[in-house]
Amino acid sequence: MILILLLFLLALSSTANGLIVVTADNYTAIKSSGKHVFMMFYYEGCFECADVHSAFSLLPQIVEEQSLDVIVALVDIMVYYTPAFEFNIDFFPNLLLLTPTSTQYYCPITKNVNNMVNFLINYVPVINDSNAEAANKGIEIVAEEEVSQDLKEGYDTIREYRKYIIGLVILLVWAFLFIICSTINLSLIHICRCRRLLTCRSRWSPYH
Repeated sequence: MILILLLFLLALSSTANGLIVVTADNYTAIKSSGKHVFMMFYYEGCFECADVHSAFSLLPQIVEEQSLDVIVALVDIMVYYTPAFEFNIDFFPNLLLLTPTSTQYYCPITKNVNNMVNFLINYVPVINDSNAEAANKGIEIVAEEEVSQDLKEGYDTIREYRKYIIGLVILLVWAFLFIICSTINLSLIHICRCRRLLTCRSRWSPYH
């Protein structure tokens, strides 16, 4: 009865392409399903996530064809952040394979679905032994430089922006210190002049 309920919850959370969207309602059911769970962590508006998401959305059909016993799930951290917090996911996109024994394997970030499938084949068992040979053949791996060029360009852009921001912050700090030092210097000059003026007046005072 409990198994039927878990499967029902998973079915309700499935998208049109077979992906399961992780929510607070089905997260426990997914973890306790007894299957491997391959999760993509992302958030809406992350331009680095777009290409990886496109490839990831093709996985359910290929997983079914390869007879891999794995659940393919999406984790939108803006909707449900608990899994990312639990597995210490601190950058996005991120690909994580969780085994039934809670062992974690991190998949290299790639926008090519074939590379994702090859990664899964190394860890996920097949459902039917008759299909094991076909599944273990895998799919041709795309060269690393062709895998995530767009992602690399995106990260390079972020690094450039960080350099500009750091430079601007340093410039503002220097400007602030210059203003403070100038103000202190002018104040000291003013104090010295006042002391000199008072000294001169005291010398010529009839009461001296």
